[in-house]
Amino acid sequence: MPLVARVGLLACLVLPPAAAAQRPTDSLERRFHFAELFTGIDVTALQPASSPDGRLQVPGRALPRVTVGGLHFWGHADFAVTFALGRPARGEGASRSRLGTGIETRARWYLRPMRTDGVSPFLGAGLGATDLEIGDGPRIYRMQPMGQAGLVWRRGGTLVEAGWSTRARPLDRYPRSRSDLAALDVGEHTVFVGVHRLFETTAGLVAPIRSGAWGDRERALREAGRLSGPTLAVGLSSPILTGSTARNRELRPFLAERPRGRPNLDLGIGWHADGPDVQVNLALRRMQFATDAFGFDQRSDRTSLALEAFTFLGDWHGFAPFVGPVVSVERLRLRERDGGTPVTDVARDLVAPGVLVGWDIRPTRSQPWVLRTNLRWFPTLDIPLSDRRHALGQLEFNFIQLVWYPRR
Repeated sequence: MPLVARVGLLACLVLPPAAAAQRPTDSLERRFHFAELFTGIDVTALQPASSPDGRLQVPGRALPRVTVGGLHFWGHADFAVTFALGRPARGEGASRSRLGTGIETRARWYLRPMRTDGVSPFLGAGLGATDLEIGDGPRIYRMQPMGQAGLVWRRGGTLVEAGWSTRARPLDRYPRSRSDLAALDVGEHTVFVGVHRLFETTAGLVAPIRSGAWGDRERALREAGRLSGPTLAVGLSSPILTGSTARNRELRPFLAERPRGRPNLDLGIGWHADGPDVQVNLALRRMQFATDAFGFDQRSDRTSLALEAFTFLGDWHGFAPFVGPVVSVERLRLRERDGGTPVTDVARDLVAPGVLVGWDIRPTRSQPWVLRTNLRWFPTLDIPLSDRRHALGQLEFNFIQLVWYPRR
């Protein structure tokens, strides 16, 4: 039996009584200890990569990263996003390489809930990236399914973790020139250690709610019609191409098949209707996917103004998921330059459908601000060209957005 499976089986056998004991039984304690914010740093060790003929060599390296996330379900699970702090370079000239993990999103399940001090084994899954650039070649940014396992030690509000991560084979070839694509073996496994700090943001509501003061406030706002009203939102979104760009693969194989999307500001203005618990929102984003190699530069721009209407699907101790349709007015543009000479400049305007899912961390219905997570999917975006269609269907992942209700 694999080591991870042995650890999981042992934890399941010996830890359930402790797990049950950690879940608060008081309804207010359960609701306002449902989630805790955490942030911190880790260092992950990346394996070296090489081609079979030895002409491509990418040394391994240690990569520092920052994580922001939330511990949910009374310490049983977490959701988090991890950002690499740069891409450390190794080597010189044509052998100079940059290797990183890009942005990772993950969910973990803790076999022993982290409500009190102690060690908690975990299993996790998510999406991780391989971010690689060699010499004058393209920056390849490949998102892949990811699995994790490890241990977290909690001491008060401090978490110390160590673990192992693996993903599907991230890359199998890399361009050495415009006409030469070499096989490349990139490591699938990493190990990491990190330290994070927990911040309790909702437990302070227990006392005013138990005393009735918060209920009086909420009742007054509802009677005045102020629980319904305008909303303002700001956050950072990461766009991810959902399919391969066949045009690059077939006509420009020396460029990235799925160019990396730059993180962008996600601004929203809308209206929330308290009774039906429905939100209407206008979201403005500007996105760019860029790739360049061997003197050739390609930029794909997208400006989107989206009308969203979504309904909340209940409230699980302050965790409020939602879903709804999106209609977006789009401006798409593709620009290519070869050695500084423009070769392509095409734009397209269209109206595109989409889908929005996500959740709010909403301790009460009268909070003046909440934290929101958005995932938008636009499957039909592309630019028709004489040689191929340039595909731009994508996901937009906004892990943390701050939403303000001015009337509250």
